[in-house]
Formats: sequence, structure tokens, C-alpha cells
Amino acid sequence: MSRRKFVICLLCLTALLFSAEQDMIGKLYKLAQSLQVVEMAERPAWATTDEPPLFRLAWISDAHVMNKASIANAQLVMHQLRDELRPDGILVTGDNCGLPPRLLGKCPKDQVASRRHAWFRDLLEKELGLPYIVLHGDNWASSYSTVFGHHHKSCDFGGFHFIQLAPDAQSPKDNGCAIYEQETLDWLEKDIEEHAAMPTLILQHEPIYPPCILDAGKIEDIIKKHNARRHSVIAVLSGHLHLDLQFQRKGWTQLVCPALGTGQNYAFKMLAFYADRIILTTYEFNAEQAKYVPVSKWQRLVIPSDARPTGEISKPLAIENLTDGPGKDCRVDESLGQREEELKRTMMNALMQAVLFVK
Repeated sequence: MSRRKFVICLLCLTALLFSAEQDMIGKLYKLAQSLQVVEMAERPAWATTDEPPLFRLAWISDAHVMNKASIANAQLVMHQLRDELRPDGILVTGDNCGLPPRLLGKCPKDQVASRRHAWFRDLLEKELGLPYIVLHGDNWASSYSTVFGHHHKSCDFGGFHFIQLAPDAQSPKDNGCAIYEQETLDWLEKDIEEHAAMPTLILQHEPIYPPCILDAGKIEDIIKKHNARRHSVIAVLSGHLHLDLQFQRKGWTQLVCPALGTGQNYAFKMLAFYADRIILTTYEFNAEQAKYVPVSKWQRLVIPSDARPTGEISKPLAIENLTDGPGKDCRVDESLGQREEELKRTMMNALMQAVLFVK
């Protein structure tokens, strides 16, 4: 970290410590902004190779399709992926579609939620036509299961294991006041152990670090416990914060995808999968070119030698060994809002640690 950035972060921390509680979330967000992935002067050697990847996945998050302009933006991305970048599949980490009824077509009020999910599914299938993993996010989560099935799932793709995770209960209005049922935690731990020989990525809308939901620490404890025996959980991929972030934890990495439909820079990422690493590149919207263009950001996930994929990969790739976890939809629990201050304190402590120890 540069001296200037370090001073800015310390000033933010001072503001946090002496701020009024009602303004805490805003200051936490500004602090997280100071930790965003920055552009590099040149492409690093580890991101330069003549070796073709095993496969590539697009990764989008927080499309927030809510009006005609955001519909056009989502379609633009799908067409660019289909016609130009040609990934083998796509990951979607939530907050996808909140279109009003007038843009969904005539339907009863109690069907609006499911129609939103169906609209987004049709976008992926008709405009892109590739294998997908779709999470629901904390916005517009209702009726997800009617279109996409259980919100806890796991599957294999190209020799890698993917786990789809979501809170089981959340406050209707207090962002991040969400928890898991013990059944979900038991399922997660069992699923990780059963696929210990495969490199594993966990996908959840809200980041585990910084802890953006009340029970985030429980997931980190499971990862830590497993990786102490066999290091196969490589990373957690999230959205939610509308920022471009990367946090290195003990033995795993938290990646946060910038938002596709809101935020400072509309953006998505491309992931190139190799046997020993995953290389991420970032595409941001360029108004002059009216398209998404690559910027000078490269990120790397290293795959330990004992968890590398084996065997031949034949294309086209397909999702394999799809397994449903417990529970279908996130339920609403108004009592969780009483724990908002607890969540704020936990987030503040995590971001303070990130500022003090980031390099």
C-alpha cells in the first residue's frame, strides 16, 4: 500500500471510530472503496502464457435490471459474451432483476417475483445460451426456487467443484442481517469433504469477508477447518458491495465482483481456468466505444498441487453432478434486524484489519 493510500485509510478509520452510529454504514463503504483492486502498470508475468486455458467463465454480479436502460445494458453484455468473448459458461452472483410489472407483461401481483426470475433466466438462455450458475442475492430473492430450484446447490464443471450458497433467513429491511440454518452448515461441510480432491469455489452473493452477513464467520470457520486438512477450497466469489475487491485470507481468497448495473464503473470479469491457477481479467464499460473493454487489472488464484483437476476435458462443457442442498428459499425474519449493530461492529473490525495488513 502506498503512503498516501495508507494515510487516507487511517483517516477513514478515525472517522469511523468517532462517527455517529446512523452514518456507520456509509463510512464503512467509503473505507471499502479505498481497498479496491487497482490497475497495473503492465501485465504481470503470471498472467502471460501461450498455454490455452482448460475453459473460461464469465462472471457478472448485481445487474439490477430495473428499467429499459438496464435491460439494454444486460443485453449488450450477453451479446458481447456470445459473439466476441465466447466463454464456456457464466456465473451470476445475484441481485439480478427487479423489473416493474409494466415491463414484465400482465401478471397477477403474486406472480411478479417469479416472473422476474423467469425474465432473467430467459435472458441467459435466449441471448447467451451457455451453462449458468445463478444466485438470487438479497434483493428480489422471493420465489427464486420456482424458476431456479434450491438456493443451495453444488455441481462440477470442467474438473472444478462449485458450491452455491445463500442465507436461509434475512431481515426484510436491514441489509446483511441474515443467518444460516444448522442443516445448511452441516450440508456445506459434508459437500466440501466429499469433493476434497477437487479445486472448489464457493459462490454467495454476500461476501464472507468482510463479513456482510451475521453468520459469515461460520462459513469461514468451515473453510478454515477443511483447508487445514486438505487445501481444496480456493476462493469465495461474491457481489453485493458493488466494488472490485480482493481479500487474501489464510489459505483462501475472497473475491468481490463489481456491479454490472450500478456503481462507479459498470463491469464484469472473465475467469480463465488452468490446472494450476485461475486468471481473472476485468471488463469495464467504455462509453466512447459503447461496449465493455478490458482494463489493466489482473488477478490470480493459485491452485495447490494436491487439489488440481485431473483427466481430459472435452467440449462443449456441461454442468455435472448437480446436487441440491437443504431448503428452497430464503425466509423473512423481522427479529434479525435487532442484530444490525452487531453486524456493523463485525464489519468495521474486519475492514480495519484489512487496512492495517494490506500490502
